[in-house]
Amino acid sequence: PDGLAGFVRPGYIIQYTITVENFGGSPATSVSVIDAMSTATTYTGVSTIPPTLYPSLNQLYWNVGTIPPGGTWQVTFEVVVDNDITGVYTLISNTGFMYSSVGNFSTNTITYLYDPAITP
Repeated sequence: PDGLAGFVRPGYIIQYTITVENFGGSPATSVSVIDAMSTATTYTGVSTIPPTLYPSLNQLYWNVGTIPPGGTWQVTFEVVVDNDITGVYTLISNTGFMYSSVGNFSTNTITYLYDPAITP
């Protein structure tokens, strides 16, 4: 987003990058990545790897498969801040989840703030 760091306005494009690394000594199998988008954003259709979209859940899903030891998987995608944001402040959070066959998972959340009083 342009302007003040961490602040967004309706119509802003936010670009997220998810990186999954296998630090283990064996392949990570049945790896999947789920991204839970804020209900104040909409997926633009722009992604370096096309996801499966679950609009009713506001989620993106990638079936990664296997990541070898020391390997990395990465995707970059964009969302747009919706024009119908209401309220004085709206937190726009985005959380990525990673799952594998061994049941391990990790998450990371990034949050922006919509404040109509601030003009970025």
